Amino acid sequence: LGRIGDPVAVPAMAECMKKEDYWFRRSVVNAFHEMKHEATIPPLVESLQDEEPYVRRGAVQWLKNFKQPEVIAALIKATSEDKDEDVRMYAAWSLGQIKAVEAVPALINNLSDSEFWIRRSSTRALHEIGTAAKEAIPALIHGLLHDDDYDVRLKAASALGQVGVGAEEATTALIQALQDEHHWVRQNASWCVGETKG
Repeated sequence: LGRIGDPVAVPAMAECMKKEDYWFRRSVVNAFHEMKHEATIPPLVESLQDEEPYVRRGAVQWLKNFKQPEVIAALIKATSEDKDEDVRMYAAWSLGQIKAVEAVPALINNLSDSEFWIRRSSTRALHEIGTAAKEAIPALIHGLLHDDDYDVRLKAASALGQVGVGAEEATTALIQALQDEHHWVRQNASWCVGETKG
C-alpha cells in the first residue's frame, strides 16, 4: 500500500496502528514513509505517542518529508521531551533536514544534554539550518571549545562555518580550535575559519 501511494488507504492503515504487534505498527509507519503524502501527517504525528520507542523512532525519521507547522511542533516536542534517547536524536536530525528555524531554541538546549548522541545530532541540525540559527553561536562556541566528545567539537566547527558567517566571535573560536587535541577537529576548524569571514 505504501508503494502504491494512494491516500485513500491512509484511514485503514491508521486503524492498523491499534494492533498489539509493534513490529506491525512500525511497518505501517514505514508504509506511510513510502507514500510521502500529506494525508499521512496526522497518523505519523499520532504515532509519536506510541508506547514502543521503535515505532516512535520511525515516525520522527519519516516526518522529515514535511514542513507543516504541526510536524515541526511535534518534532520539537519529541527532541525535547521523549524518554527515548534515539527518538530525541532522530527528531533533532529531522528538524535539521527540514531546516526548521522554529526549532533553534530546542536544539540549543540539546547542546547541553548529557547524551553525546543528542548533542551531535542537534549540532548537525543547527549546521543544516545555517545562518538563520545565529542565536546558537554562543552555544556552538562552547561545544567547540569545551565538549568532551571530539565528534561534537568536530560538528560544532562545521556548524560555526555555516551559522557564524560574518560573526567575529565564531572566527575567533575556530582559531582557538586549531589547538584542539584531536587532528580532525583542528583540520575542520582550519577549513571553516575562512567560511565565517564570508
